[in-house]
Amino acid sequence: GLLQASHLWSNSTLEVGFALEVDVEATLLFAAAAMGLSETPRFSIESVAPRDWVTHVQSNWPPVDIADCLRIKFPWHEADETNLPT
Repeated sequence: GLLQASHLWSNSTLEVGFALEVDVEATLLFAAAAMGLSETPRFSIESVAPRDWVTHVQSNWPPVDIADCLRIKFPWHEADETNLPT
C-alpha cells in the first residue's frame, strides 16, 4: 500500500501551483496530518510570473516518433504531408 511505500517518497520533490488567496502552509499542514506524518515536510513558497501556461505546456510536448514509421501529433501541431519522421 501507499504507507508501506513511503520510503520511496523520502527524496521526492513536489511542485504545486496555488491561487494567491490560498493559505499554502495551512494546506500543507492539513495534508501532512491526513497522511499521519510525524514531521511537517520541508517546503518553500515562490511567486511565479504570469505566463500563457497553455502555450508553455504545449511547447514541451513535441510530436512523438515511433520506430521511424509513426508520428503521433497533438492537436496544436501543424500538419505536414506525411506525418512521418524526416
